[in-house]
Amino acid sequence: MRGQELRSFIFSTFIILLILPQSSKGEWQFSDFFKEWGAPFTEKKVTPYLFTGASITTLLVGFRDQIVEPFQKNISDKKPLGDNLAKFGYTMGNMVPNALYMGFMYGHYKFTKNRKSFDRALLMLKSSSYSGLTTHVLKQIVDQRRPNKGKSTSSFPSGHATCAFSFASIIGMEHEWYWGVGAYTMAAIVAISRMNDNAHYLHDVVFGSTIGITYGLALYYQSQNKIPPSSVFYPIKIENGLGLGYAMDF
Repeated sequence: MRGQELRSFIFSTFIILLILPQSSKGEWQFSDFFKEWGAPFTEKKVTPYLFTGASITTLLVGFRDQIVEPFQKNISDKKPLGDNLAKFGYTMGNMVPNALYMGFMYGHYKFTKNRKSFDRALLMLKSSSYSGLTTHVLKQIVDQRRPNKGKSTSSFPSGHATCAFSFASIIGMEHEWYWGVGAYTMAAIVAISRMNDNAHYLHDVVFGSTIGITYGLALYYQSQNKIPPSSVFYPIKIENGLGLGYAMDF
């Protein structure tokens, strides 16, 4: 396991140990791991995104000599992001916004006991962890050399793109549209920066982005369906006797 991936794994494990025992009133079980890990394949609203991304990736691989290689040479030579924006993209793809969001939301929950903040922290944790795990497994299986011709064989898929789009997909679903636009813009910069720095090919960032988006969306929809709204009628005292009250928990 490489240094950067090891740090991310240790961080995720620490957060899991901190948060999961308190999650959703303790109903999370280890068997849920496989259900959540396979969420992009089982959530019908998300599978079209997964298969579209996979299809585009397959098409790019099929036309690697005609499309991918010339595109990579062009973007790495011209460096459209320059140095500063590329460094920003590299940093943001190292799970920095994911970790800050989790920390802020969990801190808000501890101070205010706002359950929504806790659920958001947990959702970001799951999206980042499952997508990151999937990307790491694929890197070991595919073992593709990077375009910079170095010793690294962890080119496919892009872990930076995975982390960035995992973050953006949660922000886009949980917050106002303008936060989503900002998050997806940042994620796009991250993806382009990896090609700008000659660290990844186009199909690497396309499939990495697909993994991040589909996990974020699938786990969001899964969380919405997990605990259905509940309602109750109850007696209340009114001026002339008893009445009937109604409450809904959602």
